[in-house]
Amino acid sequence: MLFESLVVNELAYEGEAEDDNIPPPALKVVPGSSSLILIQRLSGPGEAGYWDQEKDMAVGAEDITLAFVDYFDSSQVPVKEFHYYLCKILSFPSHSEYEGREALLQVSDAKVFHDEDADHR
Repeated sequence: MLFESLVVNELAYEGEAEDDNIPPPALKVVPGSSSLILIQRLSGPGEAGYWDQEKDMAVGAEDITLAFVDYFDSSQVPVKEFHYYLCKILSFPSHSEYEGREALLQVSDAKVFHDEDADHR
């Protein structure tokens, strides 16, 4: 919520919108040169999710295309610190079987940018 009010609401929107229904801007997450990534393992309905599909996998900006979904922290108490970006894998040529899955990147190892190209698709 704070992220939306401080960052997302400040981004300009140049597309067409009906009434005041402006779609949220597309945000991309760009990993550093060698960032550890946690990929969600597929599980069945009602089963717990795990973030360990690949152990010690590292990616760089040229390896993968990620969409920002939200901030993530597995800790529930006493304070959530949101150490991770929750992302959706849009493109991962060397591991195409992971495209469409969710992934986690440490906030300290990546940056979030406004994806202007996605706003015009």
